[in-house]
Amino acid sequence: MEHKLSVRERILKTATHLFYAQGIKNTGINQIIAESNVAKASFYQYFPSKHKLIKACLNEYYRSLTVVLRRIVTNSDSLHEFFKKWSRLLKKNATSNQEFMGCPIANIGFQVDPKDKALKTLFNKIIDGWFEIMKPLLEKAVNNKEIPRQKNLKDLFAQVFAINEGVLLLWRLTGKEEYLESLSSALQKLMHAGPDL
Repeated sequence: MEHKLSVRERILKTATHLFYAQGIKNTGINQIIAESNVAKASFYQYFPSKHKLIKACLNEYYRSLTVVLRRIVTNSDSLHEFFKKWSRLLKKNATSNQEFMGCPIANIGFQVDPKDKALKTLFNKIIDGWFEIMKPLLEKAVNNKEIPRQKNLKDLFAQVFAINEGVLLLWRLTGKEEYLESLSSALQKLMHAGPDL
């Protein structure tokens, strides 16, 4: 028997899909209500505002992406291996899924008010959480001399994240797979760059 989704789960599933596919500003509450097949009163019982729904969707994206990140980190013996696996996964998603538009969290980040303190706090929590997952692999890379000891690991992780998002943005803008193919080597070069980069 198929698991029946609760009203809240239906709303979240619909909203995460629509926000990703058509953007926050192009997705209205009425469309989410109609496509999740819930009553308006039920919607507002769970999500009194679009802002609260956006936060819930960010948490949902974070949960699902964290599962993937943790699995790849756990199954990688080195940072080099992680970069290869991560790059392969992104390229596979980009080339086999017509709806793939990059990181849903970064996509929302580009669409919301940068002065929104609650969302800024949530984005920081997400990035810090991913850093904590990556930290053991980064520390192992320092011990194995893959990374110079003087590198600040949190700054390095931020640069890895920035390169990842930059490559995805270039691919989305141009449609050129060569950007996706360059991700692993760009990340490898970062590992061996000087401590000030």
